[in-house]
Amino acid sequence: MSYEVDMRYEIERKRKQALFDARVRETTEGFVSRYWKILKDIENSDLSEYVSSEFSSLSTKVKKIEGYLNSDPATARSLSQNISDRIFSLPKVARAARNAAEQARRETESQRIEAEKKLREELEKTWQTSLLSWGDPLARQLAFPELSALRKQLFDDGEKVTPAVLIKELLKVQNLANQKAQTFKAEQAQLASVGVQQEKLQELKSQIATTDADPERLEKLSRALENTSSLNLDEIKQQINNISEELDEAVVDESCRKEVVKAIYQSLQKSGFTVDKPRRDKENDEVVIKAARPAGSQA
Repeated sequence: MSYEVDMRYEIERKRKQALFDARVRETTEGFVSRYWKILKDIENSDLSEYVSSEFSSLSTKVKKIEGYLNSDPATARSLSQNISDRIFSLPKVARAARNAAEQARRETESQRIEAEKKLREELEKTWQTSLLSWGDPLARQLAFPELSALRKQLFDDGEKVTPAVLIKELLKVQNLANQKAQTFKAEQAQLASVGVQQEKLQELKSQIATTDADPERLEKLSRALENTSSLNLDEIKQQINNISEELDEAVVDESCRKEVVKAIYQSLQKSGFTVDKPRRDKENDEVVIKAARPAGSQA
C-alpha cells in the first residue's frame, strides 16, 4: 500500500506541475499575442514617435517574456503581469499625446510663418535645428508659450543675439518641456489604467463563470472580485493578480484530479478489478472509486 501511495503522489505531483506550466504558458502566450498586436497597431498608426521610449522599452520586455515561455512559464507570467497595464494603456497615452501635439501645432503654425519673415537667416537656422533635435514631439509642442516668449525676447533684439546664446536659452526651455511632457503622459497613463482594471475585472468574472473547478473555490474568488470597490488602484491590481493566480491553481487542481482518477481507474482495471464508474461526492469534494475482484477482494 505504501508503494501505491508513493506512486500516486509522484504521478499527481509531476502531472500537476506539467498542467500548471501548460496553463500558465497558454494564458501568458495569449497576453503576449495581444501585446504584439497593440504595439503593431501603434506603429502602423504612426503613434510610436509620441511614446518612443515607452514603446522601445515595452517591446524589449515582451521579447524577454517570450524567451521565458518555454523554460520558465511562471517567470514569464510574472513579467507579463508587471507590464500589462503599461501596454494596455499605451494606445490611449499615445493618442492623447498626438492629439495634444497636433492641437498645439495648429495653434503655432500661423505665428511661425509670420515670424520666419522677420528672423535673420543664421538665427532661424539655429532655431529650427535645435527644435528638430528634440526627441519628444509632445515636449516641443507643449513648450509653445515659452518658445513664443523666447522668440519675442531674443529676436526683437537680434543684433545682440548669437547662435550660442540662442542654443543656451532653448536648452533651458527644452528641459522644462520634457518635464511637462512626462507629467502629462503619467497623468494619461493613470487615467487609462483605471479603465484597464475595470476591463480586467469583467474578464475575470467571465472566466470564473465558465471555469470547471471546485465550486467553493470559484465562489470564493467571485466574492473577492465583488469586494474591490473600496480598494485603491494599486490594491485592485494586486487583487486581480492574486485572483488570476488562484484561478489558475483551481483549474490545474481540477485537471490534475481528473488525471489521477483516470490513472487509478486504469490501474485497478489492469489489476483484475471490476471498477464502478467514479462518483464525485460534492459534499466533501471527493471522488470515490469502488472496485472488486470476483474472488471478493475490494478496493
